[in-house]
Amino acid sequence: MPALSVSVDGVTLATVSTDGYDVVSVRAGGTRVDDDPATLQLDGGSYPKDGESSYLTWISDVPLQTGQVVTVTFLETASSSHAGKTIEELFPDEPPSTQTDLKPTSEVFAELRAMPTLRDKFLFRLVSSSGTNFAGKTARD
Repeated sequence: MPALSVSVDGVTLATVSTDGYDVVSVRAGGTRVDDDPATLQLDGGSYPKDGESSYLTWISDVPLQTGQVVTVTFLETASSSHAGKTIEELFPDEPPSTQTDLKPTSEVFAELRAMPTLRDKFLFRLVSSSGTNFAGKTARD
């Protein structure tokens, strides 16, 4: 089965076979208010019409530092490097969430605006295997 492999600075963190999953997702993201410039996440899920859904994480909020290179490789065939973990396995000491309304409120936005800003912007570069390059930056405000 096809797979995704994710490495940072040439070190593979995880390879995940897509077999049995409806979605496999790799995300790098950060905010101007968090201590780490960015974090890396690799997760996936199975969401059948009938039966139990499952959601697993292979890379959970791994901190990324300025200048690190993240490589995502699409493999024609590969096995998963290790088992993914459930939310309960990743955070065994956390009680299950009872929050059902995930819509942000004006209070949440006010709290975010009040936090100290640790960086002005983000700069990033995407280099695809087809040779396409893109350099971007976020706006200051």
